[in-house]
Amino acid sequence: MIKIIRLIVLILVFGYSKNVQAQAKMHFIERKVDFGAIKEGRILNYKFSFVNTGDKPIIINEIQQGCGCVATNYPIRPIMPSDTAAIYTKMITNGKKGRQNQRILIFSNAENSPVELRLKCVIKN
Repeated sequence: MIKIIRLIVLILVFGYSKNVQAQAKMHFIERKVDFGAIKEGRILNYKFSFVNTGDKPIIINEIQQGCGCVATNYPIRPIMPSDTAAIYTKMITNGKKGRQNQRILIFSNAENSPVELRLKCVIKN
């Protein structure tokens, strides 16, 4: 009986430690894009692609933009290990002037959360 209890305890301990080590990780190909000099009024679209290099699914909980001029679209389904997905961004430059450096924060269950993305440009008249 004691051998069976020890075996059960070992299975539970090793099973738990394996689950603790399993994590999701977002690996972006690029984290920032610089559109250079542009005319005011342009709409700048960009697709930030990433891969789940971890061994658990990634679930994106929230995305925060630093400005109301930036909108995002992201997957609501879990991104499985080794799968690729994307964050689609749109920056509206109406009423903006000069150097722009917009920050986007991605909050998820990934070990490297939050991830910061950047949209940069210089808006000229």
